[in-house]
Amino acid sequence: MRKIILPICNLSLKLLCDHSLTKSIYHSYFLAIVWVVIIGFSTAGAQNKITFWTTEVEKDRLETQKEIARAFTKKTGIDLRVVPVQENLLTQRITAAFAARSLPDVVFHPIDFTIGWSEAGILDNNLQQRL
Repeated sequence: MRKIILPICNLSLKLLCDHSLTKSIYHSYFLAIVWVVIIGFSTAGAQNKITFWTTEVEKDRLETQKEIARAFTKKTGIDLRVVPVQENLLTQRITAAFAARSLPDVVFHPIDFTIGWSEAGILDNNLQQRL
């Protein structure tokens, strides 16, 4: 069964949510996350498309993420698809995607969900061993 390769909890990305960050710092931080995902894919099997679900759905943040994704795709040839998901609907969407075997590759989520999703087999707990 496919699992989420890289869960990104909102606690681990506290800086990403900091409204005082400049756009340049935000871009750098987001790109660092994407590169970690690529490293994970290189160990998990090559892929030409990455699906990233984000709860950062505010218009300016979403546009910044999409801008970074376009630049990443242009540079690497790997399609990075940013999918906005309202935080209050995330659990329902993840559960449905898990049942349908169509989980995203990466998800930005509240840390509260980590243990439950890990125990349910939704998150890939072995990624750090493959990196």
